[in-house]
This record gives sequence, structure tokens and C-alpha cells, in this order.
Amino acid sequence: MDRIEFEMNISLRDVRGLMIRRLCTSRIVRIYYIAVIIVSFLVLIAISDTHDRSDYENLIMFITIALIFPFALGLGFASAALKISKREGKKIFFLDRQGFGSRTDTYEVYFKWERFDFIDETEKYIFIKKNRRPHITIYKHILPYETVSSIKKIIAEVPVPNKKLLPDERDKLSNHS
Repeated sequence: MDRIEFEMNISLRDVRGLMIRRLCTSRIVRIYYIAVIIVSFLVLIAISDTHDRSDYENLIMFITIALIFPFALGLGFASAALKISKREGKKIFFLDRQGFGSRTDTYEVYFKWERFDFIDETEKYIFIKKNRRPHITIYKHILPYETVSSIKKIIAEVPVPNKKLLPDERDKLSNHS
């Protein structure tokens, strides 16, 4: 198999799930939450001498908004990205032993594997990364098993230095019988 082509009909739910996963594992979001906790604690100390209930209500409102803000922002970006993607029309993804790309009626993009430094597979996704940041995401759960299997076979042979691929589900089942 030299080349595989596939279409991913990504829904808003798929994009939101990925965005929430990325936010929950993001170092910058963790630092943000630590800062929110520290600021909240300092404000709590500052208002502890006052017995005005509105100060505490304002603090609770600040904490609530601060905790929700990254997720709301991320989901907003995800929705906007999906709308832009839908406007581009049908997008076909393709990969071979030389690289990975996509095309629509208006453009075609192709990246050589040498551009990437890490491929990481999870239960739902295959992340193709540059500088450890996801550059391309393959949504495994919306593709047929045979397509995912073919993608993994090609990826296993490409010159990307770091790869973490999960064992094939059917291989795991046959090993247990």
C-alpha cells in the first residue's frame, strides 16, 4: 500500500472533545489555574476582615468565571475552526511513505515526514506533532477500522524519530485466544 486517502467528517462534538482534552493537559492552563487559586486565596485573606457578604459573592463569581474561561475560549475557537473547515467543502486527507497532506476544491497542502518529530496514538486519536505540539490530528473513532489500520501501517514505516503507536486491537484479541 503506497498511499491512502480518507475523509474525516468531524463533528462539533469531536472537536470539543479534543479541545477539552488539550486544555486539561496543557501546561499553560495548569499554570493559569494555579495563578487563579493563588489570587483567590490572597483576595480571601484581604477580605477576611470585612464581614460584607457581597465581597464573598464577588470572589465566588470571580473564581467561577476564571475556572470556566479557558474552556469557553477553547470551545469558541473549536467552533470557529470547524465552521471555517466546513466552508472549505469536502476535505480529503492522504498519506504515504513520503508525507501527509489534505486537499479541497480550492487548495492542496502536503508536508514531508521529516517536518515532524513525534507521532502519538491514543484510543481516539493519532497526533502527528512538530516540537511536541499537535500539528495534525487523525480522529480514529470516526474512521473505519480498515482505514485506521492502513494509516498505522504506513506510519510505522515513516522516518519520524519518536512514535508511540498502540497495538492493533485485532492483534490484542488474537493474542488472548
